[in-house]
Amino acid sequence: MATIAKVRHCQGTDTAAAVRYGVAVGAVAVAYALQRAIWPLVPPSPHLFFYPAVFLAARVGGSRPGYVATALSTFAIAHGFLPPTGLFAIQDPSDALDLAIFFAVCIGISAAVGQLHEALKREQRAAVVAREAKQSTDETWSMVAHDLRQPLSVINMGSTELGRRATTPPDMEKMLQLIQRSTHRARDLIDHALDAMRAAEGKLVVAPAPCDVAELCAHALDAVALLGERKGVKLDSDVSARHAVACDQPRLEQVLTNLLGNAIEFTPRNGVVSLYADETDDGIVFSVRDTGRGIPADEIGAIFTKFWSSAHSPGTGLGLWIAGAILEAHGSKLDVASRVGEGTTFSFTLPIVHEGSAPRAALA
Repeated sequence: MATIAKVRHCQGTDTAAAVRYGVAVGAVAVAYALQRAIWPLVPPSPHLFFYPAVFLAARVGGSRPGYVATALSTFAIAHGFLPPTGLFAIQDPSDALDLAIFFAVCIGISAAVGQLHEALKREQRAAVVAREAKQSTDETWSMVAHDLRQPLSVINMGSTELGRRATTPPDMEKMLQLIQRSTHRARDLIDHALDAMRAAEGKLVVAPAPCDVAELCAHALDAVALLGERKGVKLDSDVSARHAVACDQPRLEQVLTNLLGNAIEFTPRNGVVSLYADETDDGIVFSVRDTGRGIPADEIGAIFTKFWSSAHSPGTGLGLWIAGAILEAHGSKLDVASRVGEGTTFSFTLPIVHEGSAPRAALA
């Protein structure tokens, strides 16, 4: 896919260049035809229509097409309008000087207008980037604001009920648990929104350091243990890696917790979600495997995109995108393998910490 995209980009670039230089040649040809048309009637300056041709070529295509138009115009004037007829067969020194001045002026026009052309293109690109960044931020906060309504409403109703009527201890415990879950949900939504904006702006910082693999996995499993218990999903793990891994521990725990939470969410009761950490020649391979419904083949390519969602995937659609951005900042990549009806496995590889090595901070 990357090769195809590169080929298409090259084809598009070649086409654009052909258009720019085609405009230069066409503008000079039109200028020559107009000059020839009026020449027998009123022989004005032979440069009359060639200055606009050079300006148009530089304005549309930049400096280089302007230079081409300048060279072609100089040739056309010398060949068709300065006696005697022939290629640069100019007898009058004043004509030669006039042509040299025309050439120099047109080179200056091409350079100046070409710089303006490039400046305008840079401004347009910057405007597009700024507009896309603003749109992305607006979409992020719009999504978060929409999804925050539900947990905040639950918190409001629950706290109102607790204050309005006397409740028995079991009812109070149930209400407090509901408020706690909603509070955690609201906090996660805000954290996801902030991480999404940092990643989009290239400001998602990771500070890799030697981390104990078993400890990482234990923390991630502890974070989702209650969710698995409530869902009736068994959590399993097999951590065979013995060396430390180079990573930003809080960020990697965030990735593992997100993958485990998603796996639990899409695994039916009595299913199994497993976390593996295996040591290979390439590094430590982390895998999260579930026995859930699996992901259809036509959705595999879209699950890592920002705001992705489906009929079976509620939420903001930021979790996997953020996890991918965190791993990309680590120099890794999140892979997925899935079969409908059997389950899904997400995996990624991080480097082993060797003695004397010092992992460095990185930006997403």
